[in-house]
Amino acid sequence: MAASNPNHLNALQRWLLLVICILPIVGWAGILENYSAVYVDNALKGAGIIYTTARGINALVSVLQGTELDAVMLTFTIGELLDPVNDLIERFSGIMLFALGSLAVQKILLELVSHTAFNSLLTLIAIATAFALLFGKHKIYEIFFKSFILMAVLRFSLGLVVIANGWVDMIFLEENDKQRHETMVAFKDELREISSMTGVHGPSPELIDEARIRVDKFEKARASEQRDLHQSNSKLEQAEKRLSALSGERPWWEIWNPLDQDTPQIAKAKAEVQKLEAKIKTISLFIQYIDENLVEQREALKCMERRANGLACGLIDRITSKLSPSEIGLRIDALMKKMTEFSDRTIELLMSALLKSVVIPLFFFYLVLKIVRTGWSQLP
Repeated sequence: MAASNPNHLNALQRWLLLVICILPIVGWAGILENYSAVYVDNALKGAGIIYTTARGINALVSVLQGTELDAVMLTFTIGELLDPVNDLIERFSGIMLFALGSLAVQKILLELVSHTAFNSLLTLIAIATAFALLFGKHKIYEIFFKSFILMAVLRFSLGLVVIANGWVDMIFLEENDKQRHETMVAFKDELREISSMTGVHGPSPELIDEARIRVDKFEKARASEQRDLHQSNSKLEQAEKRLSALSGERPWWEIWNPLDQDTPQIAKAKAEVQKLEAKIKTISLFIQYIDENLVEQREALKCMERRANGLACGLIDRITSKLSPSEIGLRIDALMKKMTEFSDRTIELLMSALLKSVVIPLFFFYLVLKIVRTGWSQLP
């Protein structure tokens, strides 16, 4: 390691020098964060929708608690039949909250490691490492190179892990998870129909209060998402203006040359526009989902208030109040047959959520650390 110019470096050292120069550029460009942040945002929205569905099922089961029916000369309580579902959903909701927390931590850490301070420190260490390598300062180079590896791992490992996790999710899990969630939604709709059939008596004040709280939560969530959407639209408008200005600064022969590549500044501006467009699309879909649930929750609250005042909740109550207990019993039999499929799909969805938010990221982190540890012990 006594070289004083690049010609005396061996092949491996030249490759290392190239990597040392490239990684800070990648860090400043924010390439990994643009893709990983979009995945984490989408994963948070998806997990939030699943969690909302689970809480909706839990609320419907709570409404049905204590409802007694006479079906085929047998008096039973619907709540007793649905107790296993209630227990499963309670545990499912708790673990989904943990998964949501894990995704939120990943989002915060991504914002932290992509901060200017991290990029600046990585750049300074890269410069020092490159000079020590070029001028043959072996002891100084060893110290700076290990510091560079540590900073590079802190800076890029999470982005790489999130991208790898997103790839696994897209290839193996995403489509099946959509089908599992559809099973949950179908089961929720079935519960709602039975609730309509059995809900001819006035609900308790506690249930009405719970319904009002749910409506209030949806309204607050919608207001928050609307603010986020407005801010994202403003940022997109600014990003598009920035991209247009950068593109206008290029000479005409570069603009019309199909083989010419974008400058780093233009590439970064395009990535920012794409990231914001994807975020806006995700927020818009989530607002649409909130709106659908908000309409549903408001209607449910209105019905509860009418029933509490001794009034029928539209045509459904007037019809279902005339249904015989045996007819309602048949609907419950059909529901019980669906419970097994619902339980299986819910457990599968739960395992998938844990895989995506905890297990797979930890596995990829282990691989990254294993590779770094191997390189650390074989310092060139």
